[in-house]
Amino acid sequence: MPRASPKQLPFCGLASAGFTLKALWWIAVIVIIVWLLGFVVRTADSGGRKGRWYRW
Repeated sequence: MPRASPKQLPFCGLASAGFTLKALWWIAVIVIIVWLLGFVVRTADSGGRKGRWYRW
């Protein structure tokens, strides 16, 4: 099995880091969209007013 040369190792690390960062950006975008949708689709309380967006 061929071994990677020392010149190739930084490129492999950068490629995997780039993929990881891109995946994390997509996860962050999805989380922000779901969070913003929570403001729009929040339920009303018994008085007909919109409830608080937090649960504490």
